[in-house]
Amino acid sequence: MVRNFLDMVQINSLSRKEGRLARFVMEQLSSLGMAAAVDDSASRTNSDTGNVIAYLPASPAASGKPSFLLSAHMDTVAPGEGIRPIVESDRITSDGSTILGGDCKSGIAVILEVLTAIVENNLPHGDIEVCLTVCEEIGLLGSKYIEASKIKSKFGLVLDSPNAHALVIQAPAGDNVEATIFGLEAHAGVCPEKGISAIQIAAHAIGQMRLGRVDRETTANIGSIQGGMAVNIVPSKVVIKGEARSLSLAKLDAQTKHMRTCLEKAARKFKGDVAFNIQRGYMPVNLSPASQLAKWVRQSAQDLKEPLVFAASGGASDANNFSLHGMQCANLGTGVRDIHTLREWLHLKDFLFSAQLTLNLLSKL
Repeated sequence: MVRNFLDMVQINSLSRKEGRLARFVMEQLSSLGMAAAVDDSASRTNSDTGNVIAYLPASPAASGKPSFLLSAHMDTVAPGEGIRPIVESDRITSDGSTILGGDCKSGIAVILEVLTAIVENNLPHGDIEVCLTVCEEIGLLGSKYIEASKIKSKFGLVLDSPNAHALVIQAPAGDNVEATIFGLEAHAGVCPEKGISAIQIAAHAIGQMRLGRVDRETTANIGSIQGGMAVNIVPSKVVIKGEARSLSLAKLDAQTKHMRTCLEKAARKFKGDVAFNIQRGYMPVNLSPASQLAKWVRQSAQDLKEPLVFAASGGASDANNFSLHGMQCANLGTGVRDIHTLREWLHLKDFLFSAQLTLNLLSKL
């Protein structure tokens, strides 16, 4: 499993460039006797490949076992090219010049290890579906554009969070907020009073917004500001991009409305204008600890005499999209830490436990 992980992190797979990794994992899945193919989502995600979907039929003695989905994403964030992994006694790191890519290649490695153990040891199992997605890091796009008919399972795990002893059963819904602010250009030294600064409108609006940790369930962020042409021109156009997330749909609606209102008021105050493109990026995950999936995973941890907690997360994953189709789907950790940073590392003990837990779960359903 470690060797597989090391091989995969050295395959570049930034969002929309997952093709090489897709071919690598398809070869491994096919070697296990699984039917593996890519779907047609590339036409909508603009990736160089579709999602990898594979299927392992139930073993002959597994009558009545439920079909189960295992999923992880193939893409990574930048800087994620030319990764050089370093193995230490209890962890794997990058050399510090890039991310590690444990998010989410550790999840793929766990899935491949579990499938290999099942096939090589002839362990009883129900139908197992595998979906390795593209473009997760840029809006969960791969899972968003999977045809619902491609996935039959009513239960599933996404292996895409840090703590292998925590099952994420609650995750937020999210809105993408883009606003284009219009002012009026003028010479900044000769006649600035004739201009309307779009940057000033944006700054005033952002200064009035509740951002960061809004409450226990809600966060908001402005992540990008683009505009202006030169220091001696009053800027006539600015585009800002942000997001809001919440475990509560009512709170999410209220936060997004608040951000929009701040921008509208600022535009009126400085006699500019603003246009919006606001879209719901994903819906929430909201599983009960009493759900069948949660009970199965907890029992699997107990079988291994290991602790497991149920958790809520501020981060979304492909589980958000799978849950839309009526699936009980949660997010299990793989041991990766400090994701999206040059300090990212993989905790090997957690990595191993994630595979043990998943294998025990599938073999005992």
